[in-house]
Amino acid sequence: MHLNTDKGMISGKNFAGTARFMAPEVATKKTITTQADVWSLGIMTAELITGSVRPISNSKQRRIEMAQMGEYSISNRDELSLALRIFLDACLTYDYALRSNANALKKFEFFKNLNWEDVEMLRLPPPYQPTQLEFKPKINVDPSDPNVLALALAAEIPEDQVEIHKDLAAISQTALDSFGYTRDKLNQMFENFEYEHSSSTSLDLHNQEGPSIQSESENQN
Repeated sequence: MHLNTDKGMISGKNFAGTARFMAPEVATKKTITTQADVWSLGIMTAELITGSVRPISNSKQRRIEMAQMGEYSISNRDELSLALRIFLDACLTYDYALRSNANALKKFEFFKNLNWEDVEMLRLPPPYQPTQLEFKPKINVDPSDPNVLALALAAEIPEDQVEIHKDLAAISQTALDSFGYTRDKLNQMFENFEYEHSSSTSLDLHNQEGPSIQSESENQN
């Protein structure tokens, strides 16, 4: 078992969990039972109802220590219903051997209006119904249609343009040599260059299909 320093989690070959919701006996590496899930249920319920039950700490080690000690504090506890307080106390009992199990929790007053058979059979609607947003286009259009793209851009579709200097092939090798760009140097520079544009073949330095750069004496001949 080791500490995951990225997330402040205790993890190992057999289990992993967030320290904030981890039962003390798990954080102390003592044992893992189903009662650990009951502890996590209690912490999660308390946080959903009252807010954070532990101080926010940037120290991963401190978060682990709070989990090991079972440290928590429920704000406005006295304002909660008696049934809820009893439920939370049962879930958050430090000694896992004395902590209620799931079957015992189902009989608590807190769940008196809940039919567990309906829960098991998935017959209960969720208490919260998220808004369902559906988008149905009124017309069918092809987003790749050039006319549609032109309208969307409010102008003609932009095109990549490559302009080749018309007099580039006429530059003398002597002028290039004076700047250190000898024929061998140029061929070496463009050895692995791939000409993909149809108009770029005029710059071919390997005599493939376009004219190569010639020396001034060769141009005179």
